[in-house]
Amino acid sequence: MRLSKRSELPGETHPLALLREKLAGEGREVLDWSHGNPTTAKLGWPTPAVVDAFAKDAWLAYEPAPLGLPHAREALATHLAREGLSITADDVVVVASTSEAYANLFKILCDAGDNVLVPAPSYPLFDELARWEGIELRPYRLAYAGEWHVDLASVRAACNERTRAILVVSPNNPTGSCLTEDELRLLAGFGVPIIADEVFCKAPAKGNARTLSARTVLHDHAHVVLDGLSKRLALPQVKCGWMLLGGPQAFRRELSTRLEYALDAQLALSVPVQHALIDLLALEANAAEALAFRITESERALRSAFSGTIVSVLERQAGWCAVLRVPCDDDEHLAMRLLDAHGVYAMPGAFFAFAGAGFLVVSLLTDPAEVKRAAVALLDVLAEG
Repeated sequence: MRLSKRSELPGETHPLALLREKLAGEGREVLDWSHGNPTTAKLGWPTPAVVDAFAKDAWLAYEPAPLGLPHAREALATHLAREGLSITADDVVVVASTSEAYANLFKILCDAGDNVLVPAPSYPLFDELARWEGIELRPYRLAYAGEWHVDLASVRAACNERTRAILVVSPNNPTGSCLTEDELRLLAGFGVPIIADEVFCKAPAKGNARTLSARTVLHDHAHVVLDGLSKRLALPQVKCGWMLLGGPQAFRRELSTRLEYALDAQLALSVPVQHALIDLLALEANAAEALAFRITESERALRSAFSGTIVSVLERQAGWCAVLRVPCDDDEHLAMRLLDAHGVYAMPGAFFAFAGAGFLVVSLLTDPAEVKRAAVALLDVLAEG
């Protein structure tokens, strides 16, 4: 029996994961300084109103709608217009997740062997999604010099005749960096559609600061903005994402037609969540408040713990992660030592394709008291040399 090459499982399990499993098997407590699950972060959210939003008889009737139920698309268009985005329901496509959105965009924009440019550092899930669709990912660099910026020379080096799109993640995971208007325009100058992942747009680092949406910049350039409830409501189990189609009318019309054809074969999106959407969106401020409080307190504890030490906390603009710059030649080995000696799990920069060693990625969903404990452990490991 022969199975497909693209479905082959990854290679050996990383030693860091094996060590974590070993410690768990021994009954040792592990402080997860990397966790991204807001439902276990004790945020004081969600409220009973989330459950009430699903108490509707309307979802008992099946209404197949590949692009999303009309009233759900209209609700999203209205909600996003209040945020300053120019959008109509016709340009909204409701999907189960951004992963589903990526998979379908890769299918429609690329033939097998074509490529999409992706930022590095960035979330490693893109590699898996591209492998399933038979396309190549070509990285371009985000460089840090007091703040993150796009290395345009690396974009030029990565782009070739088989490049079909440029993926931007703004705010980026894990760097927390956001693209500027100039950067978006320069990337559009490469002449291919922009896929803009903006799922962390509602988690700014400073108070009521707003992140820049590609939709407000790339009016005449083909683009798709991705977002969803997972991060906005801190409820990853409530599967509802969306695509906002933008650019020339001919591009939007053709892309919508092909997405409808592809999504009609899948019909993955839950009907109940679409009927709950209006009520759920009304609760977004509650979720944002709970998230902002935790992220602010966690980051304050992080910066206080490392103030005046050999560990630097890099500047960020949004998101749930912080990047630590640490003096070491092998951040994977450092993460192993931290876990083995102190039971603290942090992700090395190597997991996210950072350029060079000496980076750790930590979660700002972590309780501030645990942040302080983890920071002391890291400083102890570094002091040991």
